[in-house]
Amino acid sequence: MYNLRVTGGIALVACLLVVSIILAIVTLGIVGLILKIILSVGFLLTGQLWFFASSNGTPGAGDNLIASTMAVEIGRHFSRERLANTRVIIASFDAEEEGLRGARAYAAKHEHDLKALPTVLLNTDCPYFLNELFFLTSDINCTVKLSEELAQELVAIANQKNLSASCKPIEFLTGGSDAGELAKKGVKSVTLMAMPWSNQARSKVYHTPSDTLDHVEPEAIEAAIEIFCEYIETNDKL
Repeated sequence: MYNLRVTGGIALVACLLVVSIILAIVTLGIVGLILKIILSVGFLLTGQLWFFASSNGTPGAGDNLIASTMAVEIGRHFSRERLANTRVIIASFDAEEEGLRGARAYAAKHEHDLKALPTVLLNTDCPYFLNELFFLTSDINCTVKLSEELAQELVAIANQKNLSASCKPIEFLTGGSDAGELAKKGVKSVTLMAMPWSNQARSKVYHTPSDTLDHVEPEAIEAAIEIFCEYIETNDKL
């Protein structure tokens, strides 16, 4: 019901705005009356948003604290196994759920640095299940292109490790990831995900108080770290 409760409520407000403008310009008679009645009853959809927020926070273990932990572990790995030609920046962006504002601020502040040298972003979002591993080739509701070449390289590494992986564009109205904001600046970017990601299917713990660590498969996290580390180490030698 998440999509109906959130997207439906917002869409109804947009419809109210459009119909209000139309009715202010033209008189639709009985049709206008029917529209008013339908949209007035639709207040039930927007009204429930008043109670949608809860005083209980969502733990966010799989979306997306585990990805921040992955970044820390990758940083620890390369602090021991030093790279010859590559600088690794470990970044965990704030305000992703508030319109990717953290990633957008970072990209704006560091745009010059991001363009000064060849830069790659390996982003992770919702890495719950090993058998649902895939890489995004587009972002922010299909409005931003991610690197299909990079996604294919990562899929190849996964396949070499006997892991099932694919790459695909994000579905419309499923949102976006932090990778989209850096991709806007020309950064070669991709997002690793590992859960069903469509308007019809998501993890049942997604955006709920049940998003706890026991719903995240350790094998998925291990695989993601291995894929990213191998990509970095391989490209460091080129």
